[in-house]
Amino acid sequence: MEKQERSSFSSRVGFVLAASGSAVGLGNLWRFPYLAARYGGGIFLLVYLILVVTFGFSLMITEFAIGRKTKLSCIGAYGALDKRFNFLGWIAAFVPLIITPYYCVIGGWVMKYLWTFISGGALEAADNGGFFSRFIGFDAGSLPATMLNFSGPTPWFVLFVLITGLVVIFGVQKGIENASRLMMPVLAVLIVVIALYSLTIPGALAGVKYYLMPDFSQFSASTVLGACGQMFYSMSLAMGITITYGSYMPKENLLEHSVTQIEIFDTLFAFFAGPTKESHGRSDDHSGGHRVQRRRPVSGQQRPEPDVHLAADGIRFDEVRHGHRRGILPARPVRGADLLHRADGDARVGHHGQVQAQAHPGNAHHHCDLSGRRPAVLPRLRPVGKRHDHRHAVP
Repeated sequence: MEKQERSSFSSRVGFVLAASGSAVGLGNLWRFPYLAARYGGGIFLLVYLILVVTFGFSLMITEFAIGRKTKLSCIGAYGALDKRFNFLGWIAAFVPLIITPYYCVIGGWVMKYLWTFISGGALEAADNGGFFSRFIGFDAGSLPATMLNFSGPTPWFVLFVLITGLVVIFGVQKGIENASRLMMPVLAVLIVVIALYSLTIPGALAGVKYYLMPDFSQFSASTVLGACGQMFYSMSLAMGITITYGSYMPKENLLEHSVTQIEIFDTLFAFFAGPTKESHGRSDDHSGGHRVQRRRPVSGQQRPEPDVHLAADGIRFDEVRHGHRRGILPARPVRGADLLHRADGDARVGHHGQVQAQAHPGNAHHHCDLSGRRPAVLPRLRPVGKRHDHRHAVP
């Protein structure tokens, strides 16, 4: 029986765009900005770039070479080289089996938002999370009605799966390659536009500086581990994906040049996605409350520095900066049991969270000292009752 010849991509450009499309995804647009903000911005970016051009390049070119030599998927490729390592192909193939379901779910979300935008509901979808909560929590009263209603996520999930399956059925050239030639340039334009728009947000330049300027004092083992994990996730390494794409790679393509171009595409997408997180994460607060920002101690041991939001539902402790590290704590309103306010005095927060009143007649502001030592100016709190010394609770 004659062995059927395996199809291949029609050109090097088609292969690079298709392989880049398999690499560029949630890891670049979603996970990379989050990790960069978490692990020090510029120092994380520097470590990631070093890993990409060294270890990442070597591993990617190896997997493409295995695929092109064997002309098999990852399940058969390792066994074709050495039967002792056949189990590695099954392990690698198990990873896409895990990530495919949640990729399809998020793909359904994207299609819902795309349809909402096209149908003129862009402002409706940009309502600070309310639209998304209603969408994923939609309930039509019965399970069949909920699953068939396009106000919920299930039909969009099914639609995304069907479209993806249709692209795969059309094959390597007519399906995957043609789809990549269309969608990759569109995605590139979108990410550049979003990155440029993020630079117009107040406080964006501070975020960009944090993102681009390495602070070596924030370097740690966690930074290296985070960058290494992101490299595997973003470049689709050790998942059998690059081996499978390599099996469809034309023999006349220069392997080194193709891998270099794929890495450039993948890294540029992640790089332009970074400012979208940094600009939002370090911009001024627009929640309707007042943000009180604290100065760092000039000398001595650095202590956690909470930021305070005064909003309609009370004082919230949202962020704590541990020296050079920045962590997020759940917002918790200060309740009436914790707050003692007097109209003719200052309010100070003690070490146990109570606000202690000190008499300063005629003072127009209250000073809230979160550490027990350093004051920060806060707006004057109004007493509830007629008596100025009345004790009240902040909702």
